[in-house]
Amino acid sequence: MTPEQSLNYIEKLKKRGIVPGLGQMQKLMSRLGDPQNSLKNVIHIAGTNGKGSVGAFIEAALLNTGASVGRYSSPAVFSYFEIIRKNGKDIAPQTFAELISKIKDAAEAEDISPSAFEAETAAAFLYFSGCEYCIIEAGLGGRGDSTNVIDTAKTAVITSVSLDHMNILGSTIEEIAAEKCGIFNDKTTVVVSTQTSEAERVIREKAEGLPVIFAQTPENISFSNSKTWFDLGPMKNIEISLFGTFQPFNAAAAVSVLQSLGIAEESIRNGLKNAVWRGRFDTVSHEPLIIADGAHNRQAFYELRKSLEAYFPGKKFIFVAGVLADKDYRAAAKILSPLAEKVYTVTPDNPRALSAQKLAEEFTKCGADADPIDISRIGSIIQNDKITAAFGSLSFLNKFYEAVKE
Repeated sequence: MTPEQSLNYIEKLKKRGIVPGLGQMQKLMSRLGDPQNSLKNVIHIAGTNGKGSVGAFIEAALLNTGASVGRYSSPAVFSYFEIIRKNGKDIAPQTFAELISKIKDAAEAEDISPSAFEAETAAAFLYFSGCEYCIIEAGLGGRGDSTNVIDTAKTAVITSVSLDHMNILGSTIEEIAAEKCGIFNDKTTVVVSTQTSEAERVIREKAEGLPVIFAQTPENISFSNSKTWFDLGPMKNIEISLFGTFQPFNAAAAVSVLQSLGIAEESIRNGLKNAVWRGRFDTVSHEPLIIADGAHNRQAFYELRKSLEAYFPGKKFIFVAGVLADKDYRAAAKILSPLAEKVYTVTPDNPRALSAQKLAEEFTKCGADADPIDISRIGSIIQNDKITAAFGSLSFLNKFYEAVKE
């Protein structure tokens, strides 16, 4: 199988949609020899917001020790192959194709049709054989997520839980938190990021009898236009390069994981300082100043507003937004309109996309000056003397980066 053929196969699987439950994934893994249960030092991350950033911090610190590290995350923003990484590098297209060929043969032998996410997850499990650490990010929820076929001891991280994917995971914080906690098994060490009281209560209940670490709260947080500093208990003046008022809290969760694994403070500090995670309050350009953020639910919209107000007090922004129809786009308009000098809306290249026209209408209702535009026009609306902030689905951000680059 060639890389092109493997991508065509994945595209065909995407059209078949999501297969609920773990039954099909367990059959596929069994046929492949259950590679997931041979992985070492698995760090399984679930949550609504912050999974990718926490994973990036952990990955960078572990790599600083010289260890071999596999990392599986989704969705892709810049290159499809970035979802599966080993030692800081994306999987090679031909290697991916060879793994997908094995998975296709195994699926046909079991007479099953895996979802695209199941096939990608299986590829990651096969690829990470021999790694000293494996960082695995749940795709949706936790209990029924394809990544949750791991039965061995692991560290389970629950990042910030909020309302998202409510048609699948539940209509309340408590129901969603319970789904996330489904990644626990009887050999799990649990690390918990800062939570609402409702989510924390559920997590404590679900983790009863397991070793649980609640991440410390960052203190003395300060910002510049290129760095963030904070204290975390006895660790003072920690430096990170990921922007956003929420990032010290993600870093705190990563520190708890790394300390539980016995990683030295020097490697932790170096990892936090050097971690990179594109598309999350990311400075795309300094002149003109352009920010891109993958905010796509109510909590993330609030965090985006807090970050913009913290880094650029008193400023108004040119917003460029593209979201999916199943997201709380009305919340985006209510929360961000007060900071808008102008809003341009686009229709993401996604079958679940909300139309640019409808999103512009929501911002207009909230008092913003909003117009729908074609995504090809993004480069023409950026002004040298204004701050542009793009937000929304990661599939839209990919196109935004391309437009800015051009």
